[in-house]
Amino acid sequence: MKSLFAVILLAGAQAMATGGDHGAGDHSIPGTVKYQALNLAIFAAILIYFARGTIKQTFQKRYDDFTRLARETEQTRKNLEFQIADIIRRTNTLEQTSQKSLAGAQADAEKVYLSRLEDAKQAAARMETEVVTQINDDQKKVIEKLRAEALEMSVASAEQQLQSASSDEKSKVTRQFGPRVEGATV
Repeated sequence: MKSLFAVILLAGAQAMATGGDHGAGDHSIPGTVKYQALNLAIFAAILIYFARGTIKQTFQKRYDDFTRLARETEQTRKNLEFQIADIIRRTNTLEQTSQKSLAGAQADAEKVYLSRLEDAKQAAARMETEVVTQINDDQKKVIEKLRAEALEMSVASAEQQLQSASSDEKSKVTRQFGPRVEGATV
């Protein structure tokens, strides 16, 4: 197309240059220009006749390629928009899920902490009760043991004193403590 336009421009410029009088005189087109214009028209007609299919195919192919690329670009754009929306949706879901999970984990940790704290308090109270009971039992055993030893020592001491005492003293002690000793149980 561009070359056809350039040929027409050159032909017109040549026709003006051969005009000679620069506007004075005859205003008719000279004969050589007529033949040149006729040759140009025939050339253009032959060029269009033989090249129009190729030119039309070329432009149709370019149009089809541009249309196909535009459709592919639009489809790619839609796919990317969908992927971006999906990524944003998944990111929001992950953030919400992570916040819920974190809150749940904190609540669970608090429950476990309180449960363990309560268990520890109960264990401490149980241990304190056991220790107090053990101390009281040990104290009672020690007291009983001391009483038994004191009794044994008293009896031994009394026996020793009775053995070293005279017969008058023995009869006096027997009369005074005899009824009490016979009624008492060890």
